[in-house]
Amino acid sequence: MFMFCYIRSRIASTIQSMSLNDSNLTKDEQRALKRLRNDENIVILPADKGRVTVVMGKTDYHDKIDALVNDKRTYEELKRDPTPALQRKLNSKLPTLKKRNAFDTQRYYRLRCSVPQPPKLYGFPKLHKPGLPMRPIVSFCGSPTYQLSKYLTTILQPLTDKSKHKLQSTEDLINATKTVQIPDDYKLVSFDVKSLFTSIPLQLALQCTETAIRQSTHPLPLPTDDIMDLLNLCLTSTYFHYNGKHYKQLHGTAMGSPVSVVIAEIVMQNIEERALSTCRQTIPLWLRYVDDTFTAVRHDEIDAFHNHLNEQNTDIQFTREVEENGKLPFLDCLVVETSVTTTDNSPSQDYNHPDNQTTPS
Repeated sequence: MFMFCYIRSRIASTIQSMSLNDSNLTKDEQRALKRLRNDENIVILPADKGRVTVVMGKTDYHDKIDALVNDKRTYEELKRDPTPALQRKLNSKLPTLKKRNAFDTQRYYRLRCSVPQPPKLYGFPKLHKPGLPMRPIVSFCGSPTYQLSKYLTTILQPLTDKSKHKLQSTEDLINATKTVQIPDDYKLVSFDVKSLFTSIPLQLALQCTETAIRQSTHPLPLPTDDIMDLLNLCLTSTYFHYNGKHYKQLHGTAMGSPVSVVIAEIVMQNIEERALSTCRQTIPLWLRYVDDTFTAVRHDEIDAFHNHLNEQNTDIQFTREVEENGKLPFLDCLVVETSVTTTDNSPSQDYNHPDNQTTPS
């Protein structure tokens, strides 16, 4: 014990005596950053895509968020805070599951909500869109279903890992496109779902999830019916707090709820499997990061394939962006077409993403 205390004392003493390295910022830059931090007329936030920090006037920021929540087709202002009722509903379900040994006491108290907070809305500017619209983001931290949503995420996440089209990072994109060769008459195209989380119908989300569960051989800690019941509770908790008011999202799954990301992945896998298995076109490349897809389509079949995607579900509609001058931004990269020397019957074009061509989009 003495040796342990001695070592701990020496480590603490060493850490306390260490001096931080000098800042690599000049004094003028440090003063400028301090002025920005103290300026109450601006907000500093990350952009929706890419490693970019945005400085925006606070009035402009709130005007854009107000424009979102005032969309009567998507949001409805509520007269009261739904948080207490949701807390009671959640806490009334958990004892029954615990009594049936669906989970242990420790899990029960982790999922049970004692001091709830309403989900909170904020936004990230879409720098790649005209007018810099906001992507709405909802923070569920502290909300009644937050811990339950995280628990369901750990249960459902393994169901999505076998897809050969799923991208998890920019590095995956680079590795997947390094050796891909596309014929001359094909163009690179990116398809993107319009407002994915507010577009996924609840019944579609539940149906696709139940199908994925029943088709999977992965062992699950809860019966399917219990998972679906708890998932329904999380996905229908689509309200949030903003600027002193409470709003309900009228369509789609709960933005910001951890499990909604997994559900979106399950739905997108279902849609892409149906679309790719039934299309008449030959699609040599199909990669997807959540709802952003990177593909190649013959130049005279782009319209037909776009229509085919949109026919899979009337609520899930895609926009598209076609390469220009052999270049197409995707994620935080710029994918560049490069010519290659061909032999035998090899295609004459190779759509690569060489490391030295990677730039923020």
